[in-house]
Amino acid sequence: MKILSRALAICTSFWLLPGASALRAQTLCTEVKLEIKQEAALEREAFDAVLEVVNQYPAYGLTGFRVDISIKDPQGAPADGLFFVKLNSKEGVTAVDGSGVVQPVSTATVRWLIIPSTGSGGSSPEGIAYAVKADIRYELNGVPQTLSTFEDNIIVKPQPALQLEYLLPFEVFADEPLTEDVIEPVEPFPLGVRIVNVGYGPARNFRINSGQPEILENKLGLAVDFKLLGTYVGATKVSDSLLLQFGDIPAGGADQAAWVMSTSLSGRFTQFKATFTHSAELGGELTSLIRDVTTYTLVKDVLVDLPGHDGQFDFLVNTTTPRGEIEALLSGGGELTPDLILESESVEPAPVTRLSGELTGDLGGAEPVATLRFTQETDPWRWVFMSVPAPQDGRAKPLSAVRQDGKAINPRNIWLSRHFVKATREYLYRLNLLDYGAPPLASYTLNFSRETLDEAPAAVGDLSGFSVPLGGSAGLAWSAPGEDGAAGGIIGGKYFIQAATAAEAGFAPEQAQVNFATSTAPGAPQSYIVRGLAGNATYYFGLWTQDTGGNMSGASNQAEVYAAPNPPSGLEAVVVSSYGALVTWAVGNNYPPVEYMVLAGTGSLPPFAAGSPFQDPFDREYEFTGLLPATTYYFYGRARVADGGAFSELVYLGQALTSPAPEPPIAQEMTPSSGPIGVPFVIAGSGFGTYAAGFTNVLIGGATAPLTLWSTSTINGTVPGSLAAGEYPVLVMRGSEVLVETSSFTVIVPALADITPSSGAIGLPFALNGTGFGNYVANYTRVLIGGTTCPLTLWTDTQIKGTIPGAIAPGIHEVLVERELNGGLTVSQPLPFTLTVPAIVDIAPSSGPIGLPFLPAYSVDRYADQRDHSRHNSAWRS
Repeated sequence: MKILSRALAICTSFWLLPGASALRAQTLCTEVKLEIKQEAALEREAFDAVLEVVNQYPAYGLTGFRVDISIKDPQGAPADGLFFVKLNSKEGVTAVDGSGVVQPVSTATVRWLIIPSTGSGGSSPEGIAYAVKADIRYELNGVPQTLSTFEDNIIVKPQPALQLEYLLPFEVFADEPLTEDVIEPVEPFPLGVRIVNVGYGPARNFRINSGQPEILENKLGLAVDFKLLGTYVGATKVSDSLLLQFGDIPAGGADQAAWVMSTSLSGRFTQFKATFTHSAELGGELTSLIRDVTTYTLVKDVLVDLPGHDGQFDFLVNTTTPRGEIEALLSGGGELTPDLILESESVEPAPVTRLSGELTGDLGGAEPVATLRFTQETDPWRWVFMSVPAPQDGRAKPLSAVRQDGKAINPRNIWLSRHFVKATREYLYRLNLLDYGAPPLASYTLNFSRETLDEAPAAVGDLSGFSVPLGGSAGLAWSAPGEDGAAGGIIGGKYFIQAATAAEAGFAPEQAQVNFATSTAPGAPQSYIVRGLAGNATYYFGLWTQDTGGNMSGASNQAEVYAAPNPPSGLEAVVVSSYGALVTWAVGNNYPPVEYMVLAGTGSLPPFAAGSPFQDPFDREYEFTGLLPATTYYFYGRARVADGGAFSELVYLGQALTSPAPEPPIAQEMTPSSGPIGVPFVIAGSGFGTYAAGFTNVLIGGATAPLTLWSTSTINGTVPGSLAAGEYPVLVMRGSEVLVETSSFTVIVPALADITPSSGAIGLPFALNGTGFGNYVANYTRVLIGGTTCPLTLWTDTQIKGTIPGAIAPGIHEVLVERELNGGLTVSQPLPFTLTVPAIVDIAPSSGPIGLPFLPAYSVDRYADQRDHSRHNSAWRS
């Protein structure tokens, strides 16, 4: 690793008035130019290349000796332009540029320093491999010779790329030459620097060493002096040193520091620039790790106090106003507006928005306060800046600022600034505030250190509450105090009201949710309706009075009021059809248990056409049915406490227009037109509309059919089980309205024709023929023989196949077909089936050796008391 340095120069023009006689009509200006020289250093990557050449010839030297270093990238393309190659040393050779000589029987050793350029290491942590070789040319006894070394790889890691940002205030203060009778104290000021690493590699051991300011030009020979007093790195002061030790700055990281400076006379820095140079012997601009140097006008050192930040100072800067225009701007009553915050740990500057504001309240009292507020809205999630003329000509110093939501502003972020107007020899003061995340039109309670004789108003002692017929609202009444205690009228004062759901809550005017202006005489009756509270809760209220001078009274007595529930806050969605509307709504801000209902009507007053029941806050949906097509309906809502207690007011939620009536429905014939209970059917047509549970139905003989599909052109379902055999009308219904009557449906009972065979043993396959068997439905359609369910292999409308169950006894049994569907049961007329048992009659031969073939003879027992002696022989071989 090598240490590479870069020289920095900070040049400023310091403009001041050296003095003026009271008899002169004009003052004289002079400009002092000074320079601060600095040196930045960091460790960086470099490679040491060594070449040894041995001349073994005793009679000949190697003349015209030349060596060229060749570098290629991973793709084999030349990469020499990405590196600075410096000849470091040579031994045993006079030169390597083509004029060198290596003496007979000697060894030449040459060393080069190879320094990569800033981007040559790429962006990947693994770096980039480059191939390096040496190409050698010389003459041996007058004969040209060439040779090359083997390629060797070097790995170039990602390099840092540093951006330096210098910051200096415009106006600094010390003894003011124009105030001849006063010697003002010296006020040190910062010269800040921020280092941003925008490269892909870390900057190792980065440091800046600074010298004392040197005055380059002082045309009038003014007795002015500038000094660097010390340094801060981050929030740490480095004692008695001007060396800034930053350490390592990671890729994408930032760090900052400041030198503490002083001047013996007040003045302005009207010009400010920083330049840098890089040693040519180390590659110059090719190998530069400092990308650029920028200067900004420092407005204030502030603190980005957001969660997770480092807690050290940050720089609030102006980047747009030329320094040559700032003097006229400030002397005319304007302000130097910041536009960026340069953070200590963020590469990207944070933008700052300047908003208008106002300071209200005349300071006074033992603890004087005033209100600073924004009068211009902005996005709450950004930094905002406000500057107003300072009260009391800058004599009142702000001690603290608390935002309306309780956030305490960091002391670095609220300050007084000043500007000395040379023409009038007066100071102009401004009060400044910087904040983040301020709500729209945020206000701040400012506490100042200036004392006053004003007395705060007396605390209200007769605060009482009353109920109002509005959800989330409570009424308060009281008697006004005076400007000073109980005496004097209040003009331009304020009331502060705090609401809490617990009597023991911390009551303080800073926690007040409501404040409003008042001008009133002491003892005058006062009243106010507090709105926007969460409903269905008992609230405890406290009240404070602020007088014209900003003095705050003590807390009032507590008042207790119940706030009725808030109604629904509005419709979130409405899905309409011709005859209905599905609505969802947003619940009100309430403490549970509160229920909500929604009403629909064609006008703004009862009676309403339909209404939902009261529903809990998790059920925020209701479907209105039976509405009229092409009609505008208005929706209203209200809330009530779940136990039947208080109600909210009835409020308008929104409106919707139902769709036009659909075309008259048309139905074709029902398919099939006959069948047993539970059989599937299809009704085809058009204009059936959308399905609504419990509202759209198909009636067969007055019985509701179970449905599996409802579309505007197709209805699928099954025949109800409650119907006996017979022919029935089929109606498609929407509520009580008959949409269409289709062809009739005839319910039939399964009828058995025969069973084949009509007798046999258990497990015997059979075929059952007949009509009206319908469709097979597992566990609900079956064949019973002797009351036992048969295993089945086929079921059609006219034939069923299966096997004789094994759980029945020999004899004659009834065969039945059953359909137990949709809550009904139909049974066919029975057929007889005889279960027989095989019986062995004899076996021949009746004796013999092992393995002897035999023939059994058996008969089938058809009845319990009869035998069929027909023999069936079979062979069995063991």
